[in-house]
Amino acid sequence: MDKTGVHVQLLSTVPVMFNYWAKPEDSLDLSRYLNDHLASVVKRHPKRFVGAATVPLQSPELAAQELKRCVNTLGFSSVMIGSHINDWNLDEKKLDPFYKVKNPS
Repeated sequence: MDKTGVHVQLLSTVPVMFNYWAKPEDSLDLSRYLNDHLASVVKRHPKRFVGAATVPLQSPELAAQELKRCVNTLGFSSVMIGSHINDWNLDEKKLDPFYKVKNPS
C-alpha cells in the first residue's frame, strides 16, 4: 500500500461469497463469520483498513438484522451487496425491510 501511495483500503467479501442462492440461515452464518473476520483485520490495522459488511440479502429481514450488528457491534460504516439477488433486481419491493434500516443503532 505504501509503495503505491494507498493510505486506506476498503476490505469486503468477494461477491461470489454472498451466496444468495443458499438457505438464508446458512448465508447468515457465513455472513457473520466473514464480517467478524473483516472486523478483526480492521481492528488490528484501524488506520489502514475499513470494512464493508456482507448480508444475506435473500432474506431482507435477516440482512437488516446483520446490518445492525455490523454497524453497532463491529463498527462498519458500509455494506457491499450484489447487483441482483437471485431473480430480484435491486428495486424489488421485497427488499424494503433492508432498505428501510435508516439508523441501525
